[in-house]
Amino acid sequence: MSETASPGTTGPAAIEELRRLKQVESEWETKLASVKAEGEAAIARLKTSSEEALRSARAEVEKEREATLRRARALAEREAETLVAEGRRASEALKGLLPKELEERREELLSAVLGGFRPKGGTK
Repeated sequence: MSETASPGTTGPAAIEELRRLKQVESEWETKLASVKAEGEAAIARLKTSSEEALRSARAEVEKEREATLRRARALAEREAETLVAEGRRASEALKGLLPKELEERREELLSAVLGGFRPKGGTK
């Protein structure tokens, strides 16, 4: 018999061929396990990184939302103060007017009170 294994070979050459095959198979299993572990580690790192990015983005959005709400509240307060001041001025201007004079200024008064909620020049 020859020393190289061929189909149907038996004896020491066949055993040696099986040992080499088992060694190659073992090396490939080790390489595959290593690549799989590296892939899983990379996925875990990416998952952690994306979760951190998402938390950071949510925190930024929340900060911006709160800042926007603060600005909106401040603007609303300024507008409310302006409306109250205008109402007080209008109220002071109306003190002492007679009912006939009030009726004559009805449209002016309604426009001042209702502002943009009714068209100018409404009906009497």
